[in-house]
Amino acid sequence: MSKSVDTLEKDFNKLVEANKKIALKQMVFSKKEMTLSDFAKLAENAELLNVSIGEIFFDQENKKVATPTTSSSTKRAKSSKKSTATSVDTRTPVSRKAYDEALYKALKGLEGGATSVEIRNVCGGSELQFRKAAGRLVKRKLIKREGKARSTKYKVV
Repeated sequence: MSKSVDTLEKDFNKLVEANKKIALKQMVFSKKEMTLSDFAKLAENAELLNVSIGEIFFDQENKKVATPTTSSSTKRAKSSKKSTATSVDTRTPVSRKAYDEALYKALKGLEGGATSVEIRNVCGGSELQFRKAAGRLVKRKLIKREGKARSTKYKVV
């Protein structure tokens, strides 16, 4: 009789543990705006339940179950930035050279010089990608930079 009680107790504990995991997942998915600090607190509590954060977002076959959302303040900050840039790959030397050439050709087509925004509207890329490429072209003396900050204009030499 004691074996069946032990087995019953083990089965009961497994069932309780599984339901704790399900309840934790439901809690995470019901709260749409979790911050990083919320996840840190959750990780501490999940540790007590023997649940990893990975188990919450991935099933047993490592398929993604959910993606955490950003907070509304982060969304506002991102949406307030005006981004007209198209995606440009500058990870390799070949792609950087191609972007430099596109930037130079775009600047040649814009008479009297242009701002970084005007040039990026033509050839794409982020602010950082543009700044790096423009720096390379200035260093090679193909273009020149005039002015400072937002009034900076770029011209073909």
